[in-house]
Amino acid sequence: MIRPGQNPERLKGTFKVDPAKKQIILQFKDVPVGVPVSYHLEDNRLRLTFEGLRLDVGVNDLFGPARMAASRVQSLNNLRQLALGMRNYQESNKTLPPAALYSRDGKPLLSWRVHLLPYLEHNELYKKFKLDEPWDSEHNKKLIAEMPVGYATPRGKDAKFGMTHYQVFVGPGTPFEPRADRRGISTMEIPDGLSYTLLVVEAADPVIWTKPDDLPFDPKKAPPKLGIADDAINVAFCDGTVASLLKEITAEPLKAMITRNGGEKIEPPLVKQELLPTTLRLRLEFERRPEPGFVPLFNGKDLTGWIGNDKNWHVKDKALIFKGDGPSYLGTEQPFEDYVLRFEHWVEAGSEQKPSFELFLHVPTEEESKIKDRERPRIQFIKGGGGLYGSCDYKDRPLQPFRPFLDKAAKANGWNQVEIHNVDGQIKIICNGQDMAAFVLEKARKGFIGLKAAGGEWSLRNIEIKVLPPPPPKPAFVPRFSGKNLDGWAATGPPSRRTKG
Repeated sequence: MIRPGQNPERLKGTFKVDPAKKQIILQFKDVPVGVPVSYHLEDNRLRLTFEGLRLDVGVNDLFGPARMAASRVQSLNNLRQLALGMRNYQESNKTLPPAALYSRDGKPLLSWRVHLLPYLEHNELYKKFKLDEPWDSEHNKKLIAEMPVGYATPRGKDAKFGMTHYQVFVGPGTPFEPRADRRGISTMEIPDGLSYTLLVVEAADPVIWTKPDDLPFDPKKAPPKLGIADDAINVAFCDGTVASLLKEITAEPLKAMITRNGGEKIEPPLVKQELLPTTLRLRLEFERRPEPGFVPLFNGKDLTGWIGNDKNWHVKDKALIFKGDGPSYLGTEQPFEDYVLRFEHWVEAGSEQKPSFELFLHVPTEEESKIKDRERPRIQFIKGGGGLYGSCDYKDRPLQPFRPFLDKAAKANGWNQVEIHNVDGQIKIICNGQDMAAFVLEKARKGFIGLKAAGGEWSLRNIEIKVLPPPPPKPAFVPRFSGKNLDGWAATGPPSRRTKG
C-alpha cells in the first residue's frame, strides 16, 4: 500500500500462517495491528484473497478524500468477491442463491449471505450453522459474531456487532424475486443483460448478516436509500463487474438497474475515474530464504558457479532448464565432500518418451569426458510411460533401483523436492520426504557435483547445499593378542561363589 513519495520500507514486515483458519497474518513493522488475509495453497500456487482488507490499517496517514477513496476501493473489492461467490454458486446450482432459506412451513430462516459461505472459502463456518433453525435460534445467533471480514463494509456502522451493509433487492422483477418453489433465479432469466442489472449493493442502513433481511423493492414506490459515503454508491452487477454510482442518481434509472426484465438498458451514471485512487495499490512479495546452514548453488538468474557445456541450459522464472536432444553437462566450480544437496525438480505427466536426467557425485574434474567413464556414483532420473523412475550405479555396477518408491512419491505436473545426503561415503536419497534408496561407497571422496541431461526438457530450482563438518575420527584399535604367545594375559580362575560379582 504505497502512495507517491512514501518510503516502501515502512510497509515491510513479517507474516504468520494460521493453518486452522487458512489465514496469513501480515504484520507491518510500523503498524500495531496484524492484517488477516485468506489463503489457498495448491502445489506451487499460492492464492491470496484480500477480502475486507482494511487499507487504512497500513495507511494511517491518509485523511479526508484520500481515506474516503481507500474505503471505496476496499468496498469494491468486497463486492467483487461477493459477485465471484455468486457466480461460483450459479455454476454449482444452476441458479443464483435465493434471498433466504425457508422452513417447510414457509418461514425464512437464514440469509443468502450464510449460504454463500462455502463459495467464499468459509466452509468451516458454514458447517457450524443449523440450517433447519432460524438465524436467531439459541445456536445460530452465537455465530453472528463470526461474520467474515468480507461482509464488513469500510466506514460502515456496527460491523463489529455482526452487521453488514451488503444487501440485495427483493421484490417483483429483481434477480432475488421470491418464488413459490423457493429456488433461486438463473442468470438466463435476466433478459435485460447481466451488465445492466444490479446484483449486490451497499445499503444505507446495516442489517445482521445472518438475518434474511434485505432491501424491499416495489416498482410503484421510491427505491430504498443506498450507499454510506457522501458521494457514491458502491455496487456489483450480475456480470461480476463493480462500480461506484453517483449518489444523486434518480429513481427511474435506478429502478431500471434493479429489475432484470423491464426491457431497459440504462448506462449507469458512474463516479469519474479520476476520483478513484490510481496510486494506491497493494503489493505482496514473498521472499524464499534457504534454511539455516543451506546456501544456494544456483542464484536463479544465470549460470554463475557452474561450468561445462551450457548450450542447452538456460534460466527462466528462477529455474534452471535443460531443453535439447544430445547430452549436455554442467558441473559446480568447487568440489564438496560431506553435504546435504537439495533441489526441486519438475515432473511432467503424460510423457511417453524416455529422456533422462543424471546427477553425478564426486566428479574428479569438470571435464565431460570424465563423466562418460562413470567413475563416480551416478543417480539417474528417467521419464517414461507418464511416470518417473530412478536408479543408482557406480563404475557400471547397479547399486539400487528405486522406481516403485519414486513413482509413489513423485507428483506429476508439480515440483518435487529431492535430497541427497552424502555423509562419510553413505548416500541416502529422499523424494518429497520419503526415503528412496541408500547405499555405501567404497571410500568417501571429495569432488564436484555434476548435472547431465539427455533429451526432453528438465527443470530444477532452489538448488541448495549444506556442507557438513567432517565426521569425528574413529577410535584407534590396538591388538590385545599378538597371535604368538600370551604376553599381556594372566591366568586366573573363576570368581569365588562367596564373592559378590
